[in-house]
Amino acid sequence: MKNKQSIRPSSPEKGFSNVRYNILLAGIALIFIVLVARLTGLQLFDHAVLENAADRRSVRTLALPAQRGTLTDRYGVVLAMSVPARDIIADPKRIAAAHPDFAEARWAFLADLLDITPEELRRTIQDNSDKEFLFLKKKSPLSLSRAVSQLHLPGISQKYNENRYYPLGEASASLIGVTGAENRGLSGIEQSFNTVLRKDFGVKKIRKNARGGVISVIQYDAPETAPAIRLSIDSVLQYIVYSRLREGVEQHHAQSGAAVLVSVNTGEILAMASYPSFNPNRFSGATSAEMRNV
Repeated sequence: MKNKQSIRPSSPEKGFSNVRYNILLAGIALIFIVLVARLTGLQLFDHAVLENAADRRSVRTLALPAQRGTLTDRYGVVLAMSVPARDIIADPKRIAAAHPDFAEARWAFLADLLDITPEELRRTIQDNSDKEFLFLKKKSPLSLSRAVSQLHLPGISQKYNENRYYPLGEASASLIGVTGAENRGLSGIEQSFNTVLRKDFGVKKIRKNARGGVISVIQYDAPETAPAIRLSIDSVLQYIVYSRLREGVEQHHAQSGAAVLVSVNTGEILAMASYPSFNPNRFSGATSAEMRNV
C-alpha cells in the first residue's frame, strides 16, 4: 500500500508577510536615499547659509581698546596718563519689562552711586523704555564699577573706558590740554599729537555656547601700543612759572596773563603757562577762554 503524501498549499499569510517585508525594506531604502540626498544638499549647497546662521547666534566680536599714550616731562615725570574706567550701561527695555521696584535697596543703592535719586533713575528708565542701550554714567572709577557689579541687577552692564589724569592740574592745563568722551584730544598737546597718542582698537572674535560661556577664540588682533611722548617741559619749573603768573595777574587785577620759560642754551621750552586756567581732571565747567592754548 502506497504511502500517501499530503501536499500542503503555501500559506497565504507567509506570502503576504514576504510582500510586506519587501515593501518595508524598499521604504527604508527610500528614506535613507532621501536623507543622504538632503545631507548632501546641505553640505554642498546650504553649508554657507547654515554656517552663517550658526555664527550669528554664537560668534561675538569684541573691540579691544588701545590705551592712549602717556605724556611726560623731560625727566620722565608724568604730565598726562590714562587710568582704566568703566561706562555704566542700562538696557531700559529689559529693565522696564521686569517692572522693578526702584525703591528696593539694590536699585536705590545704584541710584546713590550714580548721584541721582531712585525716582530720577525710575524716570530715566521709563522715558527710554523703547531702547536697549543707554549710558547711565561714563568713565566711572573702578571702585564704583565694582560696587555696581556686586548689585547683580538685571539689565545693567559695563563697558571698558579710560579716564585721563593730569597730575599738575591747572598748572599745565592750557599747555597739555584735555581729551573728550571718545578719548580724542580737544585742546593743547593732547589735540596736536592726537594721531600719535590715540591708536586703533584691537579685535577679539569669540564663539559662545548657549549658556554664554566662551568655547573658543576665533580671532585675536591686539590693539596698537601708543608711544609715550617726552616733552621739553620741566614739571617743577612749570608749576613755579604758573604759580608766579597767577600771583602777578591777581595782584595787578589783570584779566589774563601768559608766560614762557626758554633755555638760552638750547632754545627748548622749559615751561609755558597761562592764567586764568582750569582743572583738566574736571573741566566740564571750564570756559573757552580758560581752555585756550597759550
